[in-house]
Order: sequence, then structure tokens, then C-alpha cells
Amino acid sequence: MDNTGTYIKMSDCPEIQEQRPQALIGLIKHYYRGEYQYEVDSDGDFWRYKRHFIWLPRQDQLQEMVKDTFPLSNALIHWFEQWFVLHWLRDSSLSEWSMEQLWLAFVMKEKYNKVWDGNTWTSG
Repeated sequence: MDNTGTYIKMSDCPEIQEQRPQALIGLIKHYYRGEYQYEVDSDGDFWRYKRHFIWLPRQDQLQEMVKDTFPLSNALIHWFEQWFVLHWLRDSSLSEWSMEQLWLAFVMKEKYNKVWDGNTWTSG
């Protein structure tokens, strides 16, 4: 599970946070990394806390977000692969991204037509 500063920043947007689970119920594990506290709830959802909780979606949760567009798993994987190859040809640094970062970028492009510019999501 990616809990890097980049993934936290990428996840901290209204489009994603509006889809997070409603309650922080049954937080069971605590992790500390510098000034941040991380908690994992009983459902396996990962949260980052500084001033407020930020939900860090897992890959399966990101994939669920686009299931309505790609109802068949093989279609989803095919389109994800096509998206990755197209963007990797423009920016080979994508090969350094975590799988969570890649799936989040795919979700944001497919659902909201936004791309990550290194700092924020912009219309693209």
C-alpha cells in the first residue's frame, strides 16, 4: 500500500475523498512516519492524519470506481494498459510510480478528465 507523500497529495482531492467510506470505524493499527499518523481500519482502508483524515484508496477500490465504464475485467485491464502505454511514451517517469498512483491517475483521467501535473489535478 502506497503511503508516500505523493500518493497522499494525489488522493487528497474532492473527487476521491467524496467516495471514501463514511465512518472511521474500528481503527486497529497505528503507524507513524515523521509528523504523520497512519491508521488502518478493520476493512483494510488506509488513512493518513495530520489535520484531518485522508482516505488512501487501495487498488481494488480504485478499480471499482471505473467498473461502470468498464464492466468486464478484461476490458478494464485492456484500457488501463492502453492508457499506461500512451502516457508512458510521453513521460517515462510513470515507470517509477506506484500501482496505486497509476490506477488513481487512470481513474481521474477516465472519470473526470484530469491529469496529475506533479502538484495538483488539472483538466486534461
